[in-house]
Amino acid sequence: MLRVGLLRTKRKLHALVLWISVVVLGFTTGCHRQPSPPGELRDYRAEMRAFVARISAAAKRANPDFVVIAQDGLDLLTESGEPSGKPATSYIRALDGVGQEDVYYGYTGEGVETPRDVRTRYEGFLDLALEQGLAAFVTDYCTTCAQAQRAYELASARGYVEFAADHRDLDNIPPCFEEPPNVNSRDVTLLSQVRNFLYLINPQDFHT
Repeated sequence: MLRVGLLRTKRKLHALVLWISVVVLGFTTGCHRQPSPPGELRDYRAEMRAFVARISAAAKRANPDFVVIAQDGLDLLTESGEPSGKPATSYIRALDGVGQEDVYYGYTGEGVETPRDVRTRYEGFLDLALEQGLAAFVTDYCTTCAQAQRAYELASARGYVEFAADHRDLDNIPPCFEEPPNVNSRDVTLLSQVRNFLYLINPQDFHT
């Protein structure tokens, strides 16, 4: 799934943002590869990396200001699909950032804390992304303002940019905070300068 959005400063449009939700022929992050037909050996991770790289190259040829963010599918960041594996450098160079849902809340249900082993795995990949110069965005699904506050604190402590949603449909602006956490008046000219974001993919309740 490709999601194209707009990243704006207060004064002007800065960049087009291409969110790529990574699903590889039957598996997503943390799931096992589906078996190939008899006699056929395919590296689905390598195929998806190459596919995303082609999309990125085409987008940036069309507009050098395109920002490409891979949503979910963190195991594509390494050759082995493990946080400690060798970085997939060609794929990483095609990205500007990565996003992951359910890092702290939501993996087994909205408002449910993500199991420790899953959280640790996600954090390993997100830390690797930061080390490789990518921005790291996290979306959690919280049912209380206390959970949302904790999600922001945990993410900020590790250098991730958090959005604590209260609807899995991502169709509203959560009401917990009077103003966005980490709000600031600085212009954003680079993805690395982003300190908060709104993940809104269903605008049915908003009028343009």
